Amino acid sequence: MKLGWAITIYFFHRKFSTVLFTVFTVTLLGIYTGKIYAAAPCKLEVARMVSMQGVIELRRAQETIWQQANMNTTFCTGDMIRARSQSRAALRLSNDSMLRLDQRTSITFPELQEEKSTSLLDLFEGAIHIITRTPKPFKIRTPFVNASVEGTEFFVGVHEDNAEVVVYEGRVSVSNDLGSLVLNDHEAAITYKNQAPRKEIIIRPTDAVQWALYYPAILDYWQNNAVKTEQDVSVLIREAGRLLIVGQADEAKRNIQKVLQLEPNNSDAYALLAIIAVTQNEKDQALDLANKAITLNQESAAAYLALSYVQQAHFEIEAALESVQKAIILDPQNALAWVRAAELQMSVGYLDRALDAAQHAVNLSPDLAKTQTVLGFAHLL
Repeated sequence: MKLGWAITIYFFHRKFSTVLFTVFTVTLLGIYTGKIYAAAPCKLEVARMVSMQGVIELRRAQETIWQQANMNTTFCTGDMIRARSQSRAALRLSNDSMLRLDQRTSITFPELQEEKSTSLLDLFEGAIHIITRTPKPFKIRTPFVNASVEGTEFFVGVHEDNAEVVVYEGRVSVSNDLGSLVLNDHEAAITYKNQAPRKEIIIRPTDAVQWALYYPAILDYWQNNAVKTEQDVSVLIREAGRLLIVGQADEAKRNIQKVLQLEPNNSDAYALLAIIAVTQNEKDQALDLANKAITLNQESAAAYLALSYVQQAHFEIEAALESVQKAIILDPQNALAWVRAAELQMSVGYLDRALDAAQHAVNLSPDLAKTQTVLGFAHLL
């Protein structure tokens, strides 16, 4: 797990929320704007990689060879970027916008800008999510429709025969040679090949960007890499956990359903479903699923970790801490449980305990980004 997504979401509480938010903000500013970057390969930097998971590739302008992109890679006009299957990335654009790429997404920053003051991006396939508050003009081109943006949060997806634009906040003008329309908050449009764009009613607009969410890990999915059969339940569960880490909840659910067909009372399956539900703000459903996971296996550390996230979403922080303590008793060598304890202890002001728990998590799993990240926050506090 790369650092950017590892620190995306924590639910803080009481007077320490302000302190932690400040630390979070300063840390991100340090990541984005500090002087730790290598020299840019171009005179005009249009974007920089600030988070990535999986395989993200880059093809420089005037080149034919694809190369692996890394954290802090800088991008220039004419460069093409693609996220491979089960991968995602976040880029900070030169106009201070945040651009997230879904798996199987290809974009480029055209060399010929229509206006020097206009930021331009071409989306060939896949999906992007953008949060921008810049007053500078911002345009996105797709094979079917173009979008001109004013300070907003929105989604653009390109499919085989259409393009979809969903606006969460702000204003986006959508147009092609056959027509145009304006989208405001919570509106969407779809444009089919050789047709004008038309508004579309979307009952759950946030479904389009579920892949951009942070799904907390409750299983050590990176362990036990022995080759087993496709129908092996433990393999399916670990793969589902790995898919959630890269934001692919729908694919994870398919694995979980296979598990439940083989083992209808699998506790880990319900624990993962609880994590999906709470992350997608289905808090009541998440509570039912987490409780079922514990009922099915009261010795499961993963079930108690899932319950802790649900309890935190309901602002029951002390109860969440108790659940994590149970997970630690059940599995003392579980780094995820110890780092989870540190998170919650920081949120209620138990700073010395949090530092000890975070350090113990790092000792157990020093190569896991989350343990190092939380230890960093514990030291800062």
